[in-house]
Amino acid sequence: MTRLLPPCPSRRRSRRGAWLRQLAWCASLCGAATVSPAEGLRVQGLDPEAAACATTLARLNRGLPAQDPAALLEAATQYESGECVARDLVRAAQYLAAAARAGNLDATRRLARKFGHGEGVQQSYANAGAWLSGNGSSEQPLGRWEYSIGYAYTIATEAIERARVPIEQLMGAPDLSLALDLDSLRPADPALRVVGELSPRADAAVFSFAGALREAAAAAVRALPPADPKLIGSARVTIPLSLRWRNAKTLELKQGEAILR
Repeated sequence: MTRLLPPCPSRRRSRRGAWLRQLAWCASLCGAATVSPAEGLRVQGLDPEAAACATTLARLNRGLPAQDPAALLEAATQYESGECVARDLVRAAQYLAAAARAGNLDATRRLARKFGHGEGVQQSYANAGAWLSGNGSSEQPLGRWEYSIGYAYTIATEAIERARVPIEQLMGAPDLSLALDLDSLRPADPALRVVGELSPRADAAVFSFAGALREAAAAAVRALPPADPKLIGSARVTIPLSLRWRNAKTLELKQGEAILR
């Protein structure tokens, strides 16, 4: 089975002079030949007799040799979920990195979160920030800003995942466009603001959601690896949020592309 090799990290020097390592799991693969697209990348199914999985894997095997971003992203999802292949978070991160290098923004965001949490990769806020800022596979040195952006993004997205949306209070209200601002030096105190007009019917719900996000951010700060005081600096992440009713009872929360400052 041909496998995707992760990018071999160069020895990146931070502005503080410390070596920042990109991916611990690819150290043993450095120096190996890059996989040729002509060889093809294969996802191995556990149950080839299952019709749905067989169809999915056949479709992936057609797209992976050409490094199709959508196929790479779906392969990562398969390895994350273990639906049609053996669950493998390391390989999931490898496919996310390939999809991110191919320009897939969803893969970039997911890979940044993996670095922030240390899922399938060595935990690194600096590398999370590097991928978010477009320097994930470049030779640019990593420093305080990448570290701070990566930390702020990890806390913000974890808070969004943890916070409960007050669906009952939003019943009958129109769709909402919001923005979550989080400063790396005050991670437990994010600010939620409304983009555009706010219906009076949704006012209380937005206030409630803002409180839930602050509580979730504080919990994320406690749960995730603490920021290194020698590396953390001032940086701000803004994440656009949209609340859209799919039907009368189902509210969908979507995240937009993060704005880094």
